[in-house]
Amino acid sequence: GITKATLENTRWALTELHAEPITLEKKPYLMFAKKSMVVNGFGGCNQLAGSYELSGQKIKLNNIAATRMFCQETMSVETSFLQS
Repeated sequence: GITKATLENTRWALTELHAEPITLEKKPYLMFAKKSMVVNGFGGCNQLAGSYELSGQKIKLNNIAATRMFCQETMSVETSFLQS
């Protein structure tokens, strides 16, 4: 059986960005918490968090904050991920 994933309460790993596969060992991800409407995740080096709103099939991320460590090997992926 295949289980249908829902947006909320599912860990969404980044597998491709700008048509390029993500090959990092620890993949960036986002998780959306339904009850609190909080999004949290990992960019490849830093943790991130904020809130989100749903309107039909649209999602709006608000007040996203991230820690600011520097990781030589993953910063280009993380920067592009956060900008997207």
